[in-house]
Amino acid sequence: LTKGMDEIEINQLIKQAGEGGDVLDELIKNRAAQIVRDTVPNYNKASSGLVQLGRRLPVGNFISFPAEIYRTGFNIVKQGLDDMASDIPAIQARGRNRLLGFVTTTTIIPTAVLEMAYATTGVGREEMDAYKRSFAPRWEKGSVLVPIGKTDDGKIQYINFSTSNPYDVLSRFANRAINEADDAVREGKDVGQVIEDLALGTLSEVFEPFMSEAMLTEALIDVTARGGRTATGAEVYNPSDSFGARQSKKFMHVVDTLMPNLLPINVSGGVPEPSRFLRGVFGSEDGMISSVDKMGRERDPLAEFARQATGVSVLEFDPKRGMEYGAYRLSQSQTDAKRIFNRVTDDSNANANSLANAFQKANDAKLRIDREYYQMVEDLRSMGLSDSDIRREFKKNNIGGIKGVMRGEFEPFKVTNKNFQEMRRAGVYNQFPREEIQNIRRNMNGIPLAPDEGSPTQRRVPEPTFTPIPVQRDSSLQQPVTQPVQASIFPTFTQTRAPGPVDPALLGDNPVTAALNAQIANRRG
Repeated sequence: LTKGMDEIEINQLIKQAGEGGDVLDELIKNRAAQIVRDTVPNYNKASSGLVQLGRRLPVGNFISFPAEIYRTGFNIVKQGLDDMASDIPAIQARGRNRLLGFVTTTTIIPTAVLEMAYATTGVGREEMDAYKRSFAPRWEKGSVLVPIGKTDDGKIQYINFSTSNPYDVLSRFANRAINEADDAVREGKDVGQVIEDLALGTLSEVFEPFMSEAMLTEALIDVTARGGRTATGAEVYNPSDSFGARQSKKFMHVVDTLMPNLLPINVSGGVPEPSRFLRGVFGSEDGMISSVDKMGRERDPLAEFARQATGVSVLEFDPKRGMEYGAYRLSQSQTDAKRIFNRVTDDSNANANSLANAFQKANDAKLRIDREYYQMVEDLRSMGLSDSDIRREFKKNNIGGIKGVMRGEFEPFKVTNKNFQEMRRAGVYNQFPREEIQNIRRNMNGIPLAPDEGSPTQRRVPEPTFTPIPVQRDSSLQQPVTQPVQASIFPTFTQTRAPGPVDPALLGDNPVTAALNAQIANRRG
């Protein structure tokens, strides 16, 4: 009981016990109080000088809670190890029980809840992994999402178990690291890239509560620096709105961060509308308040009362709506990749080398995006959508360039007429490396988008270059006409040589060149 205490502290306890008091009882009480202070979350302890400073900064959201969970979580482990190192068997057992309870809370219970949900709800692990991989917002990437079933129209219903488990803060970064490692393997990233992504992902997950924009700061940035869009791309106001409408929507967007949840209205979209609780309890199909929100979700009164009583919200994911948003985002990313080349075509200082390098970089970027695109399509398939459903949704939303993605084969960019016009205006059209561009497209065309079917470095074969043969006008050897064929690295010829021996002087001095030229001359001869 006096471990770690100096003589002054021990004398102080004896003084507190008083004359004739029980010093042992005072030591036990002091030790028990110290364990409680170290292992039970307490906002008075969380309000340290550093945390108080953080709460005044324009970054961080509810930082006292995660700070206190980190403090008590590490102290629980430390206390358990200290107890297990004791010479007293009863304290050793208490240490083992402490660590077992901690592991059960942070790992075993979430795993058991997940496995039970997968076994009973009809929503499999693959579907939830597909949702987290391609469609989940960033704050759900490391969360434990428990499925509870599907609606008649195929929407996945789930709850975020992490919001109900206070010590999830300690394990969510590990969950995110595992998920991102699996995603990196699926996308065919190299080992160095995987390690870098995992390091950045776990660090961002740990520090996000402390370093992310505060709620009010984020709202102010949305209506100023971001030009009327949130960090996730949602529109706060339309630039074509009138001046008054824009100012009103800006004001309501900022006010929404200050309004208590008890108020039965929602102004996050810039226009006041009934809250989900109000829609669920008082809404109807033909009444003043509709039970269906603008996203088409119908609010049920029983579910809303349960949500208010338990604090647990049932969330829905619509694969078709998710596909629409995901495809639009990736389509925009493809456009951004093409700009890598477009920025060079109107550069008056461009040359053949810079044009070829820009075209290669643009297609490398498109390949990475198309791999993500293909993974999204595969995830939609695992959620039960057919190829015809996927094509129909893409067509309905005017999203093109998905034929190759649906087949799982890469289709390189093409040099457009606009690119040629820009090069002519810039005076660099004569620098256009036509042959190099064709080689890049030929070598990258058809690269598998599924990472387990080969990487770009495995598929790309250098285009052979031969020393031109000085051809004389002789009836024994006709001028060969080459036609590139993707299945072979050697050119195929449409004309054949007339029968007869080949003049050795035409084959070149180098033995390797001579052998290749002899093969060319005798092809189909």
